Amino acid sequence: MSETGSKNTSFLRNCSLFEEMTDKELREVLEMSELRELRAGEHLADETDFPRGLSVVLSGELLASNRAGEKITDLNKFAKGSVVGAASMFLTDGPFRYSSLIRATRQSKVLVIPERKVMELIAGCPSFALAYCEFLTGRIRFLNAKIGGYTARNAVENLRQYISAECLSSKDGACDANYSELARKLAVSRPTVYRAADELIENGFILKEGKKFRLAK
Repeated sequence: MSETGSKNTSFLRNCSLFEEMTDKELREVLEMSELRELRAGEHLADETDFPRGLSVVLSGELLASNRAGEKITDLNKFAKGSVVGAASMFLTDGPFRYSSLIRATRQSKVLVIPERKVMELIAGCPSFALAYCEFLTGRIRFLNAKIGGYTARNAVENLRQYISAECLSSKDGACDANYSELARKLAVSRPTVYRAADELIENGFILKEGKKFRLAK
């Protein structure tokens, strides 16, 4: 690649994945990597066309989105110094569809480190292997938080629909406020039911009277 000088070496050292590596190791990473320049709106990766390896944002900004039919939902932004592409690693069986669309929000430069070099670093560079595990752990925590938020929103709507149906079909116009039973029926945790019920009460959708829920008038 053309930009293999001290500037990019210093830049990589400021990324947590590479901060413990020697100058020689960093130069080897740069020599095996590809520099990509992206215009605003240009894709680094989509479902079927994506680089196999890790990509480091040298400048600009990338945006990860999810596409479901015609609907595109923005998930996360990656500023200078961010690393993307872990989902492209270690693919062995059959065709694979990448989980996100990744595009530049403005003029950007990205260093693509090929999978074979990443695997070589994992096998031969303990500091990188440890940093990579920490990086993946951070991604898992981020995704768990995203899933938790999505589940919580679904839980509120599911609980609202369930209580509405029960109240409208019962003779006394009420629904039992048995949190354990509601959690079992909605396939969520009991704390999730508590939070969902509190939100419905706070927003004026339902009332809690003793051990019963009722629809607010």
